[in-house]
Amino acid sequence: MATPRNHFLLFLNLAFLFSAAIATKVNTENQPTVYIINSMPPNSQSIEVNCSSASSPIVDRELLVTEAYQLNVESKIPYLCIARMTQRRYIQIFDAYLPSRDKAHCKIYWLVNQDGFYLSWDRDKWVRKALWQSE
Repeated sequence: MATPRNHFLLFLNLAFLFSAAIATKVNTENQPTVYIINSMPPNSQSIEVNCSSASSPIVDRELLVTEAYQLNVESKIPYLCIARMTQRRYIQIFDAYLPSRDKAHCKIYWLVNQDGFYLSWDRDKWVRKALWQSE
């Protein structure tokens, strides 16, 4: 038989679960997002991108020309990426997300093209941060 105490305990459990679900959603919505965009010329080869942090496994992606990869990151942990163009034997390691540099921004954009790696927080102003290196 259901007693008022049982109803109250059920209500508390449901309230706790609901608040935990909302907190989880809010936390993921406030996480920064890194976008890595392949901006190579048409008919170029794809770019292989591998990204990881101290708390996340390596994520491998192949980006065709004009494709973008979206990476949700933890705001207090740096993320490192390695980009490769295997046919040309080019490689670059770059800090996709650095808390000291990017913590004030919700979106971090990386544009990858023939002459290097460009960083932006608004997709308006781009700053070249790295050049391709030969393997």
